[in-house]
Amino acid sequence: MTEDSRGIAAELNGLYERVLGMAALVEARLQAVMQAFISRDGERFADIVGSDARINALHIEFDELCFRLIALHQPVAVDLRMIVSVLK
Repeated sequence: MTEDSRGIAAELNGLYERVLGMAALVEARLQAVMQAFISRDGERFADIVGSDARINALHIEFDELCFRLIALHQPVAVDLRMIVSVLK
């Protein structure tokens, strides 16, 4: 394995871990929204929806990281599919 392939592998693993973290955050947010919906707690619902800034910021960070990975490493096959999946 070359130094470059180890570099992209490490970056892809980091991206994967961060996506999993974001998924956990989104899952927790979805559960909270559903509880607010079921209990008809409009104030709590508005608070939850209004605090989406962290998720939006992560989305932007992921986009920037993915475009940087594509530009610098020119990934192919499985690596490129993973990056494109994160972009979507």
